[in-house]
Amino acid sequence: MRAWCLVTFVFFGCSSAEATGGPDAGMLGAPGDTTRTLAGWPDRSYDLHVPPTYDGRTALPVVLAFHGGGGNRASQRKLSCPTGATTEPGCLDARADARGFIVVYPDGTGVPTLAPDTRTWNAGGGTGGWQCVSGYACNHAVDDVQYVRDLLTDLRTAVHVGKVFATGMSNGAALAHRLACELPGQLAGIAPVGGENQVQAATSTSCAGPVPVLDIHGTADPCWPWAGGAVSCLDGNPGAKVSVADSLAAWRARNGCDPIPSDTPVPDTANDGTTTVHHVWHCTGASVESFEVTGGGHTWPGGYGYFPVGTIGLTSRDFSANDAMLDFFAAHR
Repeated sequence: MRAWCLVTFVFFGCSSAEATGGPDAGMLGAPGDTTRTLAGWPDRSYDLHVPPTYDGRTALPVVLAFHGGGGNRASQRKLSCPTGATTEPGCLDARADARGFIVVYPDGTGVPTLAPDTRTWNAGGGTGGWQCVSGYACNHAVDDVQYVRDLLTDLRTAVHVGKVFATGMSNGAALAHRLACELPGQLAGIAPVGGENQVQAATSTSCAGPVPVLDIHGTADPCWPWAGGAVSCLDGNPGAKVSVADSLAAWRARNGCDPIPSDTPVPDTANDGTTTVHHVWHCTGASVESFEVTGGGHTWPGGYGYFPVGTIGLTSRDFSANDAMLDFFAAHR
């Protein structure tokens, strides 16, 4: 690695083959599953899933998958599976294997002594009437942007890293939005599920752009309502959540998109009480797309229903969020 690239990597990250690894890079890492501790972040380990096609030399794209508020890295892995069994072929790990992606499952901050494995992210909020989504990490001003910086630095010592993408559920989805805003040049795209860009509404920090965005959200979400507002279903935090429309409109403005999308209905193959339309906007800067799940709840389409329907709403079985986001990421890798 040349000296200039080493300096760039230390402070900003480096996207060249010299920093991320390429066909001529030395052997680093191996396929399989490992758990890595992160220096400076006690009790904030992450799980690393490397596909069987990884050869130890070639950089592969990475998906950061952030759990929802009250979850943890294990629950996010389970959420992506149709019945919650992590050996299923429809899980994010298996679908990422088929496309040659590495998947990383990080841990948020637990509540010390009380609920250490009930974890949250600081995705923004807490001022000006905007909600501190999921509470603890936001209320305690945990620097999760720095946490992710440190994670990516550690990850690059474990495997050869190509482009980095992010997804997440709810509080984790909002963190993906925040990272796209505050880590310019680090993320090649995001695909949040059931959570919007709370940081753009709740702080004066301007979002970097353009960044490719695929937003997945249910119109009947009882926990992060489509229209936003002062509503929660799994916690009692005061303040409002930003709406889907406002979140997407801001990304379209940053990404230079036309206001009217082209719409494609997703085939309604499952009798699950939901239907879905795939919206694609024409953009000059970076892509903006969304899956509007009519009747869908606070759920991961094609994934595990982690709470009763009466609490979180319906899960679409007409499409897989895993496949939708991996297709989107593959188009930007």
